[in-house]
Amino acid sequence: MFERIIAGALMVVLATAGAGAKSGRTWYTDQRLQWMAENVAQYEWAQVERDRIIGRADSWAKYDDETLVRLVPPLEVPRCNNVHSAGCPVHGEAIMQAPGGKRGWRMDFERPYKLVCPVGGEEYPSNDFWAYLQGGCQDQALLTGEYVDDGWGCAIEGHEKKFWFVGFYAGEMVRRWLLPALNDLSQAYLLTGDATYAHKCALLLHRLAQYYPDYFYETQSRYGLEFLPHYLGRLQYHTWECFTIQDVTLAYDAVWPAIADDVELQAATGQSAEEIRAWIEDRILRVAAGDIIDGSHRIQGNYGMHQSALLRCALVLDSDEGSPSRQEMLDWLLIGPERVSLYTDTPIMDALINLFHRDGVPFESPSYNCGWMTELEDVAELLRLQGTDLWSEPRFRGLYEWPLKMLVCGTMTQPMGDSNNMFAGGLGVTPLYLQRAWERMGDPRQAQAMVQGGRDFRRDLFAPASEDAIRAAAAEYGEEVGVSSELLPGLGYATLQSGSPGARFALALYYGYYPGHRHFDRLNLEVYGYDHPLIPDLGYPETADTFDPRRSGWLEHTAVHNTVMVDATKQQAGFGAPVAYHPGGWAQLVEARAPSAYPESVEDYRRACMLVSIDDTHAYILDVFRVVGGAQHDWIIHGNEGDFTAEGVELPAPRTEGTLAGPDVPYGQFYDDPELIEGKPGTRYHTYQGSAFQWLINVQQAALEAPATVTWRLTRDPELYPEKPTAGIGLRVHLLPEDETLFVCDGIPQRRPNFPETLKWVLRRRSGEKGLASTFASIFEPLNEGAPVISSVERLPVEPDDGSIALRVTHPAGTDVLFWTPEPTIEHRFDGGALTGRASCVRTDAEGIAIVGRLFDVAPQPAARITEIDYEAGIVRLDAPILRADMAGCWVIVDTTAEGVEPPAHVTAVRVEEVLAPDAFSIAGQDLRCGVASVREFDEAGNVFHDRTTYFVNAGMTLLDERGEIIGRLRRGGIDNLMVVDLQPTMDDFPDADGDGRHRFTVMAIGPGDVVTVPTTAEL
Repeated sequence: MFERIIAGALMVVLATAGAGAKSGRTWYTDQRLQWMAENVAQYEWAQVERDRIIGRADSWAKYDDETLVRLVPPLEVPRCNNVHSAGCPVHGEAIMQAPGGKRGWRMDFERPYKLVCPVGGEEYPSNDFWAYLQGGCQDQALLTGEYVDDGWGCAIEGHEKKFWFVGFYAGEMVRRWLLPALNDLSQAYLLTGDATYAHKCALLLHRLAQYYPDYFYETQSRYGLEFLPHYLGRLQYHTWECFTIQDVTLAYDAVWPAIADDVELQAATGQSAEEIRAWIEDRILRVAAGDIIDGSHRIQGNYGMHQSALLRCALVLDSDEGSPSRQEMLDWLLIGPERVSLYTDTPIMDALINLFHRDGVPFESPSYNCGWMTELEDVAELLRLQGTDLWSEPRFRGLYEWPLKMLVCGTMTQPMGDSNNMFAGGLGVTPLYLQRAWERMGDPRQAQAMVQGGRDFRRDLFAPASEDAIRAAAAEYGEEVGVSSELLPGLGYATLQSGSPGARFALALYYGYYPGHRHFDRLNLEVYGYDHPLIPDLGYPETADTFDPRRSGWLEHTAVHNTVMVDATKQQAGFGAPVAYHPGGWAQLVEARAPSAYPESVEDYRRACMLVSIDDTHAYILDVFRVVGGAQHDWIIHGNEGDFTAEGVELPAPRTEGTLAGPDVPYGQFYDDPELIEGKPGTRYHTYQGSAFQWLINVQQAALEAPATVTWRLTRDPELYPEKPTAGIGLRVHLLPEDETLFVCDGIPQRRPNFPETLKWVLRRRSGEKGLASTFASIFEPLNEGAPVISSVERLPVEPDDGSIALRVTHPAGTDVLFWTPEPTIEHRFDGGALTGRASCVRTDAEGIAIVGRLFDVAPQPAARITEIDYEAGIVRLDAPILRADMAGCWVIVDTTAEGVEPPAHVTAVRVEEVLAPDAFSIAGQDLRCGVASVREFDEAGNVFHDRTTYFVNAGMTLLDERGEIIGRLRRGGIDNLMVVDLQPTMDDFPDADGDGRHRFTVMAIGPGDVVTVPTTAEL
């Protein structure tokens, strides 16, 4: 029988509860149940889903109560996310190649606490832990065999850390069975009205409530006991515990009415219906809500996760009785704590400014930002039900627009940082992310993205169906999305795109800053062609574990990205700056700088790329990387899975000894860091700043003295991705050297099922004295099934020789002469002509007669200072008449450098939406806010300390008070403080205009005094 709970101390808890406050369902309302009935009556998919839910619920309802409650781990059993970093005791990391990777262990509910290795089929632990647990964990004679686990891990010779078989089973039992069972049983009750399902669900909730206040993950888990003693949580660790509460609240709301008539549960527990409800509400929902708002961060996930959990608690409790009350929960989310100690506590309206780039992109890598989309969609809906409309906020709407702007070739998104994988599927553009947004926003681009992606639409039994309306909106829109050039100036990300259906081309250049789940990859270049990433970002590492040497030492390192490494060291994090952006036309240009990547050694660190169309089905990319500073420059790229060849350079046989770090440096040894070189177990590798060359093997080295090519022909098995055939697709890279050494090596990407064992890396190295200046020039030529179309590429002399480059590229449409310079105000002579400007591309026919040409930023380039900004209306006024009507739609560069501003000052771009006059333009719809907070205190140095976390406040930006009046220009910005140029601030400088006791301010990306430079092009 179910355990009868009569302890007096527990009844005291019941006596203090706010029993009876909830009067009905608040999530599963009558309206939702009506939608459910209509969907089931009208749609086959709903009938199928109904049957699936009931079938899964039946698989749990068949158990008697005493057996079913085994789904809830008792306090004596820890919960873990991983058995061991080494994988399996016998098969080691071979388990990584099995479905599910390190979490792919097989389990059976009817064989409690037994794991089966998916590689060899052997069972762990060797002892019968279930029998041991039933005996109160007292009978030591039950701890038998080679792999004994008493619940708290199995020590195995040769491994410093234990193998946690029992703890992993318990943790997976929660994720695989308990939470899904709560969902299925509760929904089966709503679908059928059968009280058996409600009883089983309430039974599990009651048992969970028995243990819940005494779950402490930090003392009941592998990670808490062996790695981080403050790794907080309850049933699961602090992030995943949000899922526990999200599921528990809705399951409880569904079965709440049935508890009144569940005499079996009342008899088993010795509690009345109201006492059972109070037991669940006070011991789970209010405990969890307290964990979220009390500052302990015991339950705290990625932003939006615990906010969603908290709002579900508030909605389902539906009461201002008890502690915390519903209003206290809403106040925490909307107004916030007095001071934010972790960004995850930021109230939602401040978060939209402080934690989002001004173009709507959250501060993390794209995959995690997709998580913001789903979690904050849930937050928005829960707030809407409780009186606040987030969907009306433009910055919030931007959260559902950035994925369309990052999409390239209509199908792919760069897997920046901890995102996705090297095959670059589209992120944030499926119905999972956009369907609810379309229902609230009605943006036809969102409808088109969902339809062209071909993914299944969301089908919620408890919501109205919208698929037909979305398809109709997409058909009416009629244009493919994700195929145009885009700039995200807040993030610092630009794409150039061209081509036609079936033959689309794109490049993506990242130059900016995002602090969450980042890699060290500024000025990373991605090239796409014929529906494939050709020099792919590898994306998410094998683990998110700082104790994993391949994560920090390799997979997030600069050496794994297509950029330039200086002095064999990893980049630093920091802001970059746009230099030029010219989208559209047959030749397009983007240029950006990021000297903050190497702040101690470089004077200049910039990349310029030109996308040039040959015809509707062929294009190429000019890539120029300019570095000044340091003594060694390594230009690095790697290809996708494919056959590799090199022409024009004699490569010796691969050296099988050692690594790129040297023939005596073994694979993975941190040879250039004395603190890490021994590789002791338990070492954290996130501090590593070395070269990562120890991860590159099979080294081939040769002098690169003349133009050469390297080619990848893709070989990915078409059975893995039949919708993306690779036959004939590839990339040829024309290398135009300047006193360089070429290295060709193998690198091992993520070790995952169906991933290639190795990829081919190409490095071009220049070495010299400190202050070395290099200009790496290359042509990227995407290949299809035909022969390469570029017949020759040659480097032309340029005068003066100041790092500028000129190339002649010959192809069937003619001969292109391309030029780029880091000194656009100086006249340069090349190929019999001269230009004073940034770049050019001129195409001539077989007789040398110019057919067409584009000149970029011809000097003198128009520039003026901002005299005034109407932030509310989005109108910018200048001190000189530099604008023409045809400049509408162009991106202007805004530099906030001024006297007193600590370098590097903020440099950004804004789009001219409309030219209002020769000295005025509109940026309507662009949000310039980069930070908002309340002043806490000042110090004698002039620092203004505030109460929020602000990731994007930077030197040179403009500071406004509550009234919207300018306080001054920022000397510098920080996470929780800032300084103002020529101001020793006092509270009088930050008036409390609304009288709420808070002295608020807002930081704007641009302001009066900033220099606006207008891009110009000239056509031949």
